[in-house]
Amino acid sequence: MVRVTPCLMFDGNAAEAIALYLEAFPEAVLLDKSDYGADAKSTFGKVRSATLAIYGNNIRIIDSPVMHGFAFTPAVSLYVELADEAALFHAYETLAKRGTVLLAIDSYPHSPNYGWLTDRFGVSWQISQPDELG
Repeated sequence: MVRVTPCLMFDGNAAEAIALYLEAFPEAVLLDKSDYGADAKSTFGKVRSATLAIYGNNIRIIDSPVMHGFAFTPAVSLYVELADEAALFHAYETLAKRGTVLLAIDSYPHSPNYGWLTDRFGVSWQISQPDELG
């Protein structure tokens, strides 16, 4: 079996990100979560590994045990299609709080409702309503 799972690596605030994603997507489920133990001095209590399912799609979330010189970039984003317009606006507005709007929700040739943003952690999201013609 081959499986490709996106992995989001945070610098110590993965638990906050998980809480935000559970709020943005009420149907999301935290499948598992383990934290670093006392033997991991700098990361004690931080998320060692978690799996979040958003509409049945798994995302692995971790807090990096080492400091690194890079962060998230909009060049790669999580693309979520929501047929339910209320769910789409809820997800977009929740993720946009303290984030950065790259494209406000509007009608575009590929979607009647589409918006692009980075959340307060720097993760890029494209939130789209499927085009009924496509």
